This record gives sequence, structure tokens and C-alpha cells, in this order.
Amino acid sequence: MSGDKIATAVEDKPSGISVIWLVPLMALLAAGWLGYRAWQQTGPTIDIAFVAASGIAVGKTEIRFKDVKIGLVNDVSLDKDLQQVRVSAEMEPIAASHISENSRFWVVQPRVSLSGISGLNTLLSGVYIQMDPGAAGASKRSFIGLDEPPEVNSIDKGSVYTLHAEALASLDIGSPVYYRQIRVGDVTGYKLADDGNSVEVRVFVNAPHDQLIKTNSRFWNISGFGMELNAQGLKANMASLASLISGGIAFDTPLDTRQSIAEMGHHFNLFSDEKSVEEQAYTLKYSYLMNFTGSVRGLAAGAPVEYRGIKVGQVEQIRFIQNNDRIQVLVTLEPQRLDLQTLVSRTGLDEALQRIIKTGMRAQLKTGNMITGALYVDLVQQSVPGGELIMSAEYPEIPTVEGQFEQLARQLNGAINKINQFPLEDIGQELLGSLKSLRIMLAELKAQRVTAKVDGTLANLQSASGKLDETITLANEAIVQVDVTLKSLDKTIDPDSELHYQALRLIDQLTKASSAFRELAEELNRNPNALLFGKEKR
Repeated sequence: MSGDKIATAVEDKPSGISVIWLVPLMALLAAGWLGYRAWQQTGPTIDIAFVAASGIAVGKTEIRFKDVKIGLVNDVSLDKDLQQVRVSAEMEPIAASHISENSRFWVVQPRVSLSGISGLNTLLSGVYIQMDPGAAGASKRSFIGLDEPPEVNSIDKGSVYTLHAEALASLDIGSPVYYRQIRVGDVTGYKLADDGNSVEVRVFVNAPHDQLIKTNSRFWNISGFGMELNAQGLKANMASLASLISGGIAFDTPLDTRQSIAEMGHHFNLFSDEKSVEEQAYTLKYSYLMNFTGSVRGLAAGAPVEYRGIKVGQVEQIRFIQNNDRIQVLVTLEPQRLDLQTLVSRTGLDEALQRIIKTGMRAQLKTGNMITGALYVDLVQQSVPGGELIMSAEYPEIPTVEGQFEQLARQLNGAINKINQFPLEDIGQELLGSLKSLRIMLAELKAQRVTAKVDGTLANLQSASGKLDETITLANEAIVQVDVTLKSLDKTIDPDSELHYQALRLIDQLTKASSAFRELAEELNRNPNALLFGKEKR
């Protein structure tokens, strides 16, 4: 046994990789695949800072774009300084490529304003966070949330413009912008200008309507209800019920092919109303003086100056000049109202006025509205030529004539003076004297008693004379009444009126009656039998 050799063990090393390693390798590949798939199905996590987390709930508050869920809040916490609330949200993978440094986020909740009510759907679903992707830019995962919705979303197509106004009036964010009474945009914001002298109003006009806005476009405020009383009557203006409540802006573009389309951000003036827009179109204004001797009651600054029914200017100032007892009216004439294609210089307008004044043109006050008594200045053409534009050191002076009421008052005074000069009292005295003589003559005839028949005739005549006395008395009263009536109508009667004519005719008839009675009395005195046998033939 001792001589037997012990066999030595030999290690047999396998060649290549063992099959057993395939199991963990396949598990690793599967885990990697699952991880990749999980990564693909999970979007980025973003962080948004808000002032407050009102209504935001973990696992419930969504992040939306076009009302489609693109994320969900998974954590809400406070900053270390307790000044802000940090909202962490897990986004959908589809949103990953659209989140950039230009993205914006804000909380949508119910809002009530003059422009309308928004966010009503949150009453049932709760508040949510709205996302505006913005323009493409560098990737970013931390944002500061907006306190208010942005003026314009990046998906909105259109242009933003800035309007300068003296006051905001009733405009507010969301107030409509109209073109030909069609809503084409909204007011997106406003602020006080840097110099504090005006208000800057930003408006957004939707495409393609923004192509209607050119560099010469004009904007005006249509807020509320407007009413104007002028020589043409009462005029009311209201664009829409929405503009009455929340205000609004309208614009138009004059026809001018030389003007180009306004670029985004262009600045315009915002006028208080449409009338102010029309007035602003006339840039040339030259001042002139007019002196009036009569009353200017009813004339006010802003009253129009017209020439043949066309407004050519307006009254600027009214002042009393004591040294010559005149009312001085300062007006501005706007030659562009007659010809917008020609820029008339001051010298050119003076020469034109000089020519038409020499032909008889004068300034006259006329009534523009019978209800209010408002006056305006009318450049009228007189039948008598002559006159000139008086050049003075201050302003050129346009000659004037008395107003319509002054002319009428002068004519009435002339008519009253003529009536007062008419000898009505003298005529009445002569008529009374003639009738008194006739009464005495008839009394003498009665005393003579020529025959019994004549006595009866005279008795009849006496009775007639008594009635004649009554007639005379009535005639006397009629004359007095006519005299009183004429005097009471001194301010209104015209020399050629029917009343004047009838009065003269009455006096003439009474005079003729008196002459006829006188002839009858003389005939009876000569021949008493004439009442019985008629007048003797000669």
C-alpha cells in the first residue's frame, strides 16, 4: 500500500463565459428598458413661485394649456423667508419640449369685472394653473408665477398698440375695441405716463384686423352715452351696451394710399370722442377779431363760424372793450375746412378775405337754436359792396353788421313811431264836433214846428237823433278802443298790416257819415218838407 502513488488533483478551468451570467444580464437590460420607458412616460418636474397658494391642492390642482391637462401639482411648500409659496408640479412628457425661459404660469380662478366674468368653470373643478408656452428659448425649470393673467397669450395672433389719452375715463382691462361697430380687439392694460401728463392705454387688435391700422389711423373713446344739442337738433351716440357699461374704443382709417400699415407697438393719440377726431384733422388755425355793438347773449366759446352754411372756424374768446363800448369776439378760421388739399398761409387767407369783404361780406350774429337761444357767427354777403379787412397790431379785424334781432327791433321801432305820429286824436275831436253841431241843428228844427206832419217827422227825427247819440257814443268808444288797441300793439304792429288799413278805413267812413249828416241838416233847414215830398228839383 505504501508503495502506491497518490493521484494529484488537476484544476480544470472552463473556457469562455458561463451561461449562468446571461440571467443577470438579461435582468439588467430589462430594468434599463423599463427605466427608459418610465423616463419617456414621465415629464420634467418644474418649480413655480406664487405669492399665495389660494385653492392649490397637492394631487388635485392641474396645470392646463387650452383646457387640456399637461401637469399635476405634487408638492406645495413655503420658502425659508415665508415670502413665497413654492409649487412643484410634474409635467406631461408632451410639454417638456415647450417649456422654456419664456413660459408663463398663473392661477385661474373666478374673476368679476366690468368687462365680464371669467373662470366660472373653476367653481366646480377648483382652481387650476394656466400655462402659456411662449416663444422658443433656453430650457428652464424654475419660474415665478404671475399675479394676473397676461395681456396677450403667445398663441394669440395680432398686434399690440399704445394709445395716449388725457384721462382713462371708464376704460378698463378687457374693454372692447371696435371697427365699424365690430369688436376686433381689447384693452390689455394701462398706466400713467412717465411724465404724469397722460395715460398710456395698451390695446390688442386681433389678426387680420390689425392690417386695417395704418400710421394715420385715429382712435377715440366711446365710453358711456353721449348727447349733443346743436343747430341741427338733438343727437345721441352709443356704440353698444358693453361700451356703456365697461367703456370702449373705436378707430377708423382715412382713405390715403400713401400711408403704410402701422407696426406693432406704434403709438397713437386717444381722443375723447369722435367730434374731437374731426376737429383735430384741421391743423391750420388763424385768429381774427370781430367787434359787435349789440348784445351777444347766447354766444359762447366754441360756437361755430359759418360761411354759406359751411363751418369755417369757431369762437375762441369773448371780451368787453370799455373804451369804445363794444363786445370784441376773437375767432379762429380754419381754411382747410374749405380745401384740405391746399395749405393756405396766413397771408393767403388775409388776401382772400380782403377780396370777399370788398364785395360786401360781413360778420353777423344769428340764432343757431330757437330752444336754447344759442348764437353763432355767420359770414353773410350784403347787397352794398365796400369795406376792408382792418389790419391791426393784434389780429386782423373783420367788419360786422347788426344782428337779426337788432334789425327787427329797429324796424318795429320805426313802425311804432309812424303809428304814434298818426293824428288819431285830432280826427276824433273833429268828428265829435261835427256830430255835436248836427245835434244842435236838429234841436232847432224841432223847436220851429212847421206843420203837424213835420212835427211828427221831427219827433221821429228826434228819436233817430237819440239813437244817433247812442251811435255817436258807441263810435266814440270805438275810436277810444281803437286808440288803446293801437297803442298796446306798438311793439308788434306793422305799417302795412291789415289792422292799420281797417283803422284808416273806419275813420274815413265816419268822416263821410259826418259829412252826409251835415248835408242832410242843411237841406232840412232850407226845405223842411223835403222829408215828406223829397228834394226839390232845380
